[in-house]
Amino acid sequence: VELQQKGNQIIVSGEVTAPRLRQLLLDSLHNAASDFTFLDSIVVLPIKELRPNVYGVVCVSVANMRREPTHRAELVNQPLLGTVLELYKEEDGFYYARNWERYLGWVSESSLAMVDSQAATEWRQGPRIVCTANYGLVRDMASTAGNPIIDLVPGAVLKKIRQNGNWVKVQTPDGQIGYVENTLVVDEAQFRRVKADRDRLALAAKSYLGIPYLWGGTSTKGFDCSGFVQTVFRMNNVSLPRDASQMVLVGEPVEPGEHFENVLTGDLLFFGPTAERIDHVVIYLGEWHFIYACGSEFGLVTINSLNPEHERYSEYRHSTFRSVRRIQTN
Repeated sequence: VELQQKGNQIIVSGEVTAPRLRQLLLDSLHNAASDFTFLDSIVVLPIKELRPNVYGVVCVSVANMRREPTHRAELVNQPLLGTVLELYKEEDGFYYARNWERYLGWVSESSLAMVDSQAATEWRQGPRIVCTANYGLVRDMASTAGNPIIDLVPGAVLKKIRQNGNWVKVQTPDGQIGYVENTLVVDEAQFRRVKADRDRLALAAKSYLGIPYLWGGTSTKGFDCSGFVQTVFRMNNVSLPRDASQMVLVGEPVEPGEHFENVLTGDLLFFGPTAERIDHVVIYLGEWHFIYACGSEFGLVTINSLNPEHERYSEYRHSTFRSVRRIQTN
């Protein structure tokens, strides 16, 4: 929101996501500066041109959410297949969208199936299946000889039509019918019953070793540090915020001890220039070791140590270590 003064008038412009927010802002301004006249130029999103289809369901394995409406812009997030996004406005073939984490960015129209509120609700209510394998394919027939329709990453969601022997007949968000091997997926209801424990978290994290680093990546096609951590926990039915600077605010603080003796497998370790400027997060594995998506040194998911006597010791990470948080598992 921007304010522009012209004499005793102030033009209030910008965008909000609900009429009540616009009114709250205007009332606050009037109360704070009653001598001025405030001219309302605030746009309430979504813009009316989008209605009624103000939701988009991701219809590719990984949708790239960017900071600006162009494929050249910075990647900030990767909503997965089956994710429902709120759509606010359109520009040059991109939609300004918000996901369930309230993360905002621009997503290409070609990655979305646009739907209205009722269709979005029906999609969410299932029945659905969730991909739990590191990689999978939906094929046009119930056979490995079938042609691929779409690829899958962990956390991808499809509508379940029925079980078909060793295959599951599914529907994609844009209406395509296909088949996926049942060893690659589980029913969403079963997935929601997963109870995370420290061993499961460590096992899931190690299954992603060697996957390349990608700034803004939150899938097995490429991870950044927080995208890796978020995926490990999400696949164990635990939701975390998107960024390291947000993750450090959840869970319980842990005093690590001089030799990290108080830190448990699955705890999150945070790093940064200062305790107030956290820019990196890893998962602790025990015995000084941690696993993370590393962009600067290795370019992939790897394991390092905070012990100077270990072969995999990272002096840089040790010097920038700031805090530990313990996330409540199910």
